[in-house]
Amino acid sequence: MNTRKKTSPLPSRPRHGQRGFTLTEMMVALTILGIVIAVAAPSFRSSFDRARFDRASSEIQSDVRLAVSTAKLNGRAIRLRFNVTGYTIVDAADSTRVYRTRDYGSDFILAADRNPVVFPWGQVQPAQVQVSNNQHTQSFRILPTGRVELVQ
Repeated sequence: MNTRKKTSPLPSRPRHGQRGFTLTEMMVALTILGIVIAVAAPSFRSSFDRARFDRASSEIQSDVRLAVSTAKLNGRAIRLRFNVTGYTIVDAADSTRVYRTRDYGSDFILAADRNPVVFPWGQVQPAQVQVSNNQHTQSFRILPTGRVELVQ
């Protein structure tokens, strides 16, 4: 007599306490995850770019207020010098005295119709500043009172 057990071509059921996923189930799950990430990535990038743009716009507005405060505090005229990649806040009489520098590199392009002076009594030479990147453009008007107004 043959005492050998017959083996089934199908894998045996897992014993009690052995749980897990098969390789096929894992591959399907990873494929679905990859598709979801590929679809969502452009949306996240756009949101991230918009947030950086909004931050740069806020910094410009904040730094104009800083220039007004510094001019009043020190009793000296302050100049905002804009260039393509950023701006510098300097003493109008002594440009080696730098109060703040912002350089955005290639992330943003700045354009201003002038480099306004902030006088010690708080008055500011009006100017228009435009900030742009690949997707967004924002214009600001620096008013004689030192307020910054968004241009629609």
